[in-house]
Amino acid sequence: KGLPDSAFTVNSDGTVSVDYSAGGVNVDGATDIIKNAATNLADTRNQAKAEIDTKLAEHKKAIEAKRDEAFSKIDDDISLRAEQRQAAKDAVAAAAGDALKELDNKATEAKEKIDKATTASEINDAKTNGEINLDSAEAVGEKAINQSKRNRQRTKA
Repeated sequence: KGLPDSAFTVNSDGTVSVDYSAGGVNVDGATDIIKNAATNLADTRNQAKAEIDTKLAEHKKAIEAKRDEAFSKIDDDISLRAEQRQAAKDAVAAAAGDALKELDNKATEAKEKIDKATTASEINDAKTNGEINLDSAEAVGEKAINQSKRNRQRTKA
């Protein structure tokens, strides 16, 4: 239900004043709708950030598993001397550490974009893009760990 024309007054400076009580319009009802919309948007934002955190935890677990698998293979490689074994582990640890930092960065970026979003659609887009970026960061991290393992194999030859 719209406001009657009498509810609007054009002021001398060109601004418009609105009398929301004119015509029996339920101002409290409109205020409640706005508060509910803001609450729903905050809930959507919090849910999206929680989903980013869940995805981040999954990807970190995968990187850590890949790192631990590489460590195990290094430990099992009897052709390596102790210093070669340690150098190989250091390289894998560095690659995994970089991957974990990149995952954290991508999650932080996603959450910042979610916080800046002003509509549910923008929040969803930011969450989806954040999840895609986390997927990519994990893939890059796993490739880096694999590359450090290959480099270890080349140096022992």
